[in-house]
Amino acid sequence: MLTNAVIQGNFDPNRRDYAGVFADLLAELERDPRPWGYHRVGSGTEFHPNPTAEITPFVLHLAGNGQMTVPKELANVVRVHSGLAYDDFFRTMHSMDVALLAFAPASSEETKGGYYEVQASSSVAMAMMCEVPLMTTTHVQKVYTYTRSELVSINRPAYFREIEAIKLLRAGRWDRPVQAPAEGGSAIDDDGDAPATGADSPGDVIPPGVAEQAQRMIDGGWRRSEEGWRQWRAVVDRENREVARRLLMGW
Repeated sequence: MLTNAVIQGNFDPNRRDYAGVFADLLAELERDPRPWGYHRVGSGTEFHPNPTAEITPFVLHLAGNGQMTVPKELANVVRVHSGLAYDDFFRTMHSMDVALLAFAPASSEETKGGYYEVQASSSVAMAMMCEVPLMTTTHVQKVYTYTRSELVSINRPAYFREIEAIKLLRAGRWDRPVQAPAEGGSAIDDDGDAPATGADSPGDVIPPGVAEQAQRMIDGGWRRSEEGWRQWRAVVDRENREVARRLLMGW
């Protein structure tokens, strides 16, 4: 089961949406902590690993430098790695199941466009170098073209935020919200049957193609093979050599 996800980079809220990721993770745990391997003990607000659960607790790792304040409720869910030695850093990164980008929208005019237009993110290259499957979107893959291969990346439908996509990959399925019924009609689920009691977010409008994209992501899973990494690296090396040849030959 997907257990360890990492966000790598300086702990700068102007670069990465840590607050949004924390809020999404906390909302999921508040909704139901069991799929994440956690529970609450007594009247405490913190979530603790559930020793009776049959699944491995999920851990969100933050690897970088700077000051990081983790919400008290997530103290046992989020693990901060700061100031790691060179070898320890790469060893930690390589041990992760998936890397998240969590790009924050640029707030100032001089950095408008952020990691999509103004500057390249080293986190993308770091994940690739450490052979950590990178969670991307179509937009990310258009900008960082070397991440397009499904041999090394996990293409997340933009309809889902990163924590939601993690939830789908851990469960191996998507419990699609029930569509709103037409007036005088009744709600139906994906199979044309009456929905189970307690269906989440009835009436959500799901854009066309999302179900197919979600199923493709789930079917592809989060694991990537060593052979796949070798094939991807061979293609990147070949393309890099061609670029170097053109530069040396005057293009």
